[in-house]
Amino acid sequence: MKKIISVLLVMIMVFGTGAVAFAENQTSVPEGYIGIYTAEDLYNIRNNLSGKYILMNDIDLSVYENWEPIGMLEEPFTGELDGNGYLITDLTINVKTTEDCRLGLFGYTKNAKLNHIKILNADITAECLPDSQAIAMAGVLSGYDYRLTGEALLTSGSICISGFETIFAGGIFGVEFYSYIDYASNYSEVTVNAKSNTRRVFVGGVIGRVEGSVRKSVNFGNINISGTDVPDDALVYVGGIEGDGGFDAAFLDSYNRGSIFADFSVAEMYIGGLSGLSGTTQRVYNAGEIVLPQEYNGFVGGISGSINTDVFTFGELPKMRDVYYINEGFVPGYSGSIHPDDMNVEDFERSFGQPILATSQEMKNKSLFKNFDFENVWEMEENGYPVLKNQPTIEINKEVELNVGETYFAGSQYVDWSTSNPDVATVNENGEII
Repeated sequence: MKKIISVLLVMIMVFGTGAVAFAENQTSVPEGYIGIYTAEDLYNIRNNLSGKYILMNDIDLSVYENWEPIGMLEEPFTGELDGNGYLITDLTINVKTTEDCRLGLFGYTKNAKLNHIKILNADITAECLPDSQAIAMAGVLSGYDYRLTGEALLTSGSICISGFETIFAGGIFGVEFYSYIDYASNYSEVTVNAKSNTRRVFVGGVIGRVEGSVRKSVNFGNINISGTDVPDDALVYVGGIEGDGGFDAAFLDSYNRGSIFADFSVAEMYIGGLSGLSGTTQRVYNAGEIVLPQEYNGFVGGISGSINTDVFTFGELPKMRDVYYINEGFVPGYSGSIHPDDMNVEDFERSFGQPILATSQEMKNKSLFKNFDFENVWEMEENGYPVLKNQPTIEINKEVELNVGETYFAGSQYVDWSTSNPDVATVNENGEII
């Protein structure tokens, strides 16, 4: 007999507090800000791109069948938006084009501030029509940012980019130049389809390409990259957090738990559990799976696909310190490639030290993680891995019917399931409800 039970679905949405001075839950509009109460108010930000805005309600964007991103190359968003603890839901963008596009809630920002913003259930799809050399820059929050300051950012949903000559895609951001990001958490699934006209691909769980600083950021979303007749000279960087983070980029106190799936390869393809191309990287870990085709001829590493030692980050050689990854499969090392190949031993040891390869069980041991600040930044989850300290949750109270004997998958969202009777259902480490 089939027995049906109900449980409480709790979606864990991480956007650290503690070290960040949050300005959430303002009950009145602060002086100098403009209150956003409706979807129309949010849309109308484009009429004053230098304004300072704050959400005063949850915003449902389903009233816009095809959202037009705020800010263009010629007229970028230069103001501020504070989410104030509220949600933006059901953002939808669907584009078929032969032209360059910058896609997200925002298209292009310059010297802007985006804080405490949570976007749930986004759906962004962009397809390049044949015989085009167009560029796509896509993220749920924004496509392209120049000198952005952002903190406490969270996204969920899906991004699918197909057929562009150059692709920058991330769960939250497409491209970040000279930007500083703290506490960015992605739960969106990112899918990229490369085709015969594709020449460059940069894909990350959080950011496609970044120059600047990414700190205290996490990815739970899966990355899927497929290709049809992709030219052999194409350049591809894929990472659990960032695709290309090699030029003046600092990547600190972050982790990835999303999986990376690829069904093709080219000679210049670099896939890393955290970065496709990495510069300075410290106090990070990867617990995500990397699944490659049987005849993969690119580079792959548990942390980085390639390490760029040609550049100086903040005046120094890039450093890779205190990095940890699970390697229970075939991934040969923490980096698939060291560039340039003639880096001498002394420079290597001074810059990169010794990465730690661990089993999933060893990763649950706090003592493994040297130099992680467990007083102010990190903590150990119960029977689990390190997480960023003081991560609040969004609880979505929803009854879910479970049929005994069937298995339930969490999908691309990171979820916890709870019931008043622990004998009713169990959940394994893959998020499967049994």
